Amino acid sequence: MKEKLLLRNIDNQNVSQIILFVSFVLIFLSKNIYFFFCITDFTQLNLSSMSVIRILSTYTAFALIISTICFIYYRRIVSWIILIITDCWILANLLYYRSYHDLLSIWSIDSVNQLQLYDGIIFPYCRLSDLFLILTTLLWVCITYIPRFRKKIITRNLAIIALTSAVVFFVPWTFMAYRSKNIINPFNPYYHDVSMGRMWYARTFSVTAHGFNELLALPKRWGDKTDKEVIIDLQDRLVAHTSVKSDCDVVIVLFESLESWVVDTTIFESNITENINRLIREPNTLFIKDVVPQVKMGRSADAQLITFTGLLPVDQGITCMRYMNNAYPSLAEASSASFRKVYVPTSPSAWNQDAMTYSFGFQELYAEEVSDRVICDKLMKDIMAQDSSFFVMMTTMASHVPFETYSDSSDIILPTKYQHAKYLQSVNYTDACLKPLIDYCLKEKERPILLVITGDHTTLDTPMSNSVPFIMYCSEGVDISDGNMKETLQMDIYPTILNAMGCDEYYWKGLGRNCLDSSAVRINNAEELSNQLIKSNFFYMNNE
Repeated sequence: MKEKLLLRNIDNQNVSQIILFVSFVLIFLSKNIYFFFCITDFTQLNLSSMSVIRILSTYTAFALIISTICFIYYRRIVSWIILIITDCWILANLLYYRSYHDLLSIWSIDSVNQLQLYDGIIFPYCRLSDLFLILTTLLWVCITYIPRFRKKIITRNLAIIALTSAVVFFVPWTFMAYRSKNIINPFNPYYHDVSMGRMWYARTFSVTAHGFNELLALPKRWGDKTDKEVIIDLQDRLVAHTSVKSDCDVVIVLFESLESWVVDTTIFESNITENINRLIREPNTLFIKDVVPQVKMGRSADAQLITFTGLLPVDQGITCMRYMNNAYPSLAEASSASFRKVYVPTSPSAWNQDAMTYSFGFQELYAEEVSDRVICDKLMKDIMAQDSSFFVMMTTMASHVPFETYSDSSDIILPTKYQHAKYLQSVNYTDACLKPLIDYCLKEKERPILLVITGDHTTLDTPMSNSVPFIMYCSEGVDISDGNMKETLQMDIYPTILNAMGCDEYYWKGLGRNCLDSSAVRINNAEELSNQLIKSNFFYMNNE
């Protein structure tokens, strides 16, 4: 009788363990599937039945592997920690995706201290459905509090079954790899570097695999070396320093997320950029509607780098975080202006603006979390008080995602159901803020003045979101008769402004080509070359 009771207890114990294990697998799997649904546009996705089988089998395999590791020596607190970490990783990736249409990488560690920049931005990107992640974790906590599920050690047989199942679930991928003669290893930390990117990788192998991939990429980050000696043939782009300086007044506006399709057009019978459109109509204005952005993880900070220095962002990480103390050539350095100042509507620490301002050759920084109208008024007050030449740069912020703060300040009326209404209204608000500046630049003055307005990067996930505009007004006229504006890249802005300033003799001509010169060409392998120049602090060595 005792033996029967003992056997019955053992059977009940095994059943309980199986139920507990399966519950954990299902909860962990459901979190990964939820992430897949959140980052997938099913209107543009065409999955075959075989693709669905491969993806689901891979997700299940990873859920089984994690569950087995957790249950080899089961403690409920460990399982809680695993689910909490998973929830945090998924939520962080979802917020990043909803803002930048990309997923986190190990290099995103550099931008952790930029969270203060996103006050009021994080919560608008949360969805009510995200509670699913928290509720499933709470469900698991409730399940593990049931007394019968407090057993410490899972049976050896169940662990073997789980690991065997994980191997079997990878069979579809093994079969596909055999047919394509391509080794598919989701644990390879460099796999998505040569695949179709993090988005494809996370959809295909699950957000869990994406997390492991970035974790395994840590040695790549720490092992990143810079060349101490860079010997490069810069042709005639880099010559001896010259004392030639520009006495032209310069104002550069980096318009937050200004996309090309918004400018010089009518949307729902409204001129979104009425004042910029007026500037475009001036005979002394160069207007290039479609400029291909080349920013990377640094986004707006990268746009500053490209515009001011003619260099491109480094291939890994954020340039302003890793190389903020470098010596850089710059438009500001080419200017003879005694008043050189940067105006940004953020804190000084955002994107290391306090350090980069001086690296870019400016003398002062105004950095306050204020509206675009306030910062425009501040800039206008300063430049109107100058007796000598000036070189100033201003960035705007109203049209930053999620377009909530200043959209109601716009005068235009758009259909409330139009998905980009708040974006367009935010752009319209900033355009109205720029009116006094545009009016000032169009008036006759003793010295020539150069006004540049360009978008720092795109922001919307639409087929139209592939370029930014470049507008350059020069009071003394810009000869565009011999220009070459085809296939304009963001790095072409620097040499074009340099030429308009009259600084063709400045020692660094940039990597791009001057849009006002049809014979101008770009440097070959610009990205690789720029990467070497920045990592080796080449311009500091050259100045020495």
